[in-house]
Amino acid sequence: MVAGGQLMMLSDTENLTYVGTFTVSGNNINGTVTVYEADVMTRQNVPLTGLVAKGPKIAVTLGGIGVAKGTFTLDYTPLVDNEPVDMANP
Repeated sequence: MVAGGQLMMLSDTENLTYVGTFTVSGNNINGTVTVYEADVMTRQNVPLTGLVAKGPKIAVTLGGIGVAKGTFTLDYTPLVDNEPVDMANP
């Protein structure tokens, strides 16, 4: 879920929760996340960087270690929102 500069991602299979904040400047996304493993905080202030690509995609990288390292892509559903990604009006 992404709204108003806040982010929450869940992984039921790994029992992980990522909660953070971000800002958007042009096409760049920067922020930090806190990682919870089985509801226990395991990492804080993990750097989050990303790029709003042209079209319905946002590519993001988490710059931590272990469960706090990785990449993910947010996709808009073209059938619902065929506009370019706009983080100011999610």
